[in-house]
Amino acid sequence: MTSIDYETIFNSFLGNIVDYDLAQLDEDLANTLMKEYLRKAISQAYNYHIFSSITFDGDLETVSYEMEYPVNDFIDNEFVIYILSKAMVLEWITPQVNNTVNLAQMFTGKESKYYSQAAHLDQLRNLKSDIEVEIRRKIKDRGYVNNSYLGG
Repeated sequence: MTSIDYETIFNSFLGNIVDYDLAQLDEDLANTLMKEYLRKAISQAYNYHIFSSITFDGDLETVSYEMEYPVNDFIDNEFVIYILSKAMVLEWITPQVNNTVNLAQMFTGKESKYYSQAAHLDQLRNLKSDIEVEIRRKIKDRGYVNNSYLGG
């Protein structure tokens, strides 16, 4: 089984987002939140089917896995880091899309500016959809060559 430490995955995840609120959190709280994103990320059916086995070790803070169709340790490792970190981005953005602030119209007075929550929500949904498509394409592209039909 190959292992990747949480920190490597978290660093890749943090390289994909800009979130000043997350950066200002206590380190333990931020790590707890990122661990939750990681667990949710792997629970998605499209993500976990690429593994023949995967386990999380909370004490050692590692993810151990075996690929369904391995290529080599380096390529598999980089692929897993990429997929898990992008899937964490998807888990990070989902609560932002499902946020009542984006659903409620805001009127603060006739002197203030009005910003369209509908347009903002539409952009967030498009961003979420783009991330989902990116993850699926990456998995599909890898499976194009590495599959049981072609012998691995």
